[in-house]
Amino acid sequence: MPTARKVTSAASRVVLVFGDPRNGKSYLASALHKQYGYVVVSLDDVYVQFVQEQFPSLYLPALGQVIAQHFQTMLSVFNGGAAARAWASHLAALVTARSKEHRLLVVEGFLLPPALAQIRQRLPATTAVTVVEARQRQYFVAQSVGNIHKRKGIE
Repeated sequence: MPTARKVTSAASRVVLVFGDPRNGKSYLASALHKQYGYVVVSLDDVYVQFVQEQFPSLYLPALGQVIAQHFQTMLSVFNGGAAARAWASHLAALVTARSKEHRLLVVEGFLLPPALAQIRQRLPATTAVTVVEARQRQYFVAQSVGNIHKRKGIE
């Protein structure tokens, strides 16, 4: 079990929310934005742009509506999984860069888990990171939006 790191109140906070579609990821991100001013990064848009720019032969006009299936059947097997690794690296770099621009950041999306380890490795030790799984419209890690915001350590 990872140990929690102490952070100061001025440190950045990054909340990473993942889970299956229609389980409350966007709702939680929106609540954190409205109540505390978190900047929201929605991975659906990021993924579509990533595929279009990095792997144009795998791009589909309706990609935004079949992201989970596309990742599982196309990107994860393309070139021996290299495309999925490229996605994780791209996402980790994006989260790291955005966390430098914004003190409060929430990243939400189904395709977050492949990049969780890289994101944790790349973020500075002073960043408070909370990982939340949205499952059946419940949040696992904290019991409320307020508790997630107040969380001081890294899970």
